[in-house]
Amino acid sequence: INGDIMGTLFVDKLDPQSGTALEIGSSGDTMTVPSGATFNVAGTLQSGGAAISNAPAFLATLSGDKGTYSAGATTKVQFDNEVIDTNSAYDPSTNYRFTVPSGFAGNYLISTGLNIQSTTNGRAVRVAIYKNGSQLYQGAYFLTSQYFQNDQPNVATVSGVVNLAVSDYIEIYGFMYDGGNHTFKSSTSFFSGFKLIW
Repeated sequence: INGDIMGTLFVDKLDPQSGTALEIGSSGDTMTVPSGATFNVAGTLQSGGAAISNAPAFLATLSGDKGTYSAGATTKVQFDNEVIDTNSAYDPSTNYRFTVPSGFAGNYLISTGLNIQSTTNGRAVRVAIYKNGSQLYQGAYFLTSQYFQNDQPNVATVSGVVNLAVSDYIEIYGFMYDGGNHTFKSSTSFFSGFKLIW
């Protein structure tokens, strides 16, 4: 059919001619799946074809070693080096947090690793994922019968799936149980996340 036809076409199935590929629209057109509709893909997406995105996605690191914190203190980690931020949803300069932007509620995989170094011997380090100011997950490295040596790197990691609504925010906190003043080291420390596709 040639020419311009305006209106709604009701069909149950579209099949291409034998040996050809079905093409919908032309270069520059926008194809829309409206809110409330479902786009089922049971086949294989070819390279260069329709994109299914894990955005929002972010990755932040430390621009340098941070702070001289007292043992026993739980401290928010200031991940201030923004490496990836697909939707401008990570704040690397004020609150050091990821906030879910409008239209992107859902399940996210959040991961972090924190390298904590003490000036004197200590026994335990911990890193924790916080949602809206409350702890969700924590990863720890703990010695019961001996101490970390002073100035020895100690890395704690944790990951978890978090259900997030619009405007929910995620932050990372670090902790050292005992020993002297401690520092969050830039080496191997990171904070990342992305929206999961179900």
